[in-house]
Amino acid sequence: WLYNNFMFLTAGVIAERIAGQSWEDLVQNKIFDPLEMKQSKIHFTDFTATENKSKGYDYEDKKFNVKPYRNIDEMGPAGSIFSTSTDMLNWIQLLLNKGEFNGKKIISSEQIDWLTSPKMVMPPSDPMLKNPSYGLGWMNFIYNGKTIVSHGGNIDGFSAYVIMVPEEKIGMVILSNKNSSSIPELLGLYATD
Repeated sequence: WLYNNFMFLTAGVIAERIAGQSWEDLVQNKIFDPLEMKQSKIHFTDFTATENKSKGYDYEDKKFNVKPYRNIDEMGPAGSIFSTSTDMLNWIQLLLNKGEFNGKKIISSEQIDWLTSPKMVMPPSDPMLKNPSYGLGWMNFIYNGKTIVSHGGNIDGFSAYVIMVPEEKIGMVILSNKNSSSIPELLGLYATD
């Protein structure tokens, strides 16, 4: 198992070719619009034009420093979406409700199961997390007897963690404006306790 952002980029390019439209239009039309994700942005210029946005920080030389925003539009599918916890919770609702949002079927439950179920064994990283594996963009493990589906990320002064306990229909989005922070994942696991 090896995590590779270039494979997310490749998946976006393949989706463009199959659908006959840009990855950005696919995300807008198939995800943002049906899920009412009105504050989410794909393009860097749209994000930077937004007035109410967080600054990202890193911690070096015993002080916090603002990290400049970086345009990664060229790597779009591998992390160029700017969102809010509120918008992301709509996405979590879709996943926990097996493809349904506000009473409307957006994607089949079979597709949701296929995306979130284990495909490859991962090396153990923490003795508290049992049977680590990877689905299609989702980490899977057993924590305190519960199946957890999650994914985290870090980029230029920001850290994020999405965690779901599907059998309990619980999902959380934890965002931090500190680079490479372990706090979002720790909070997610603590909240499942």
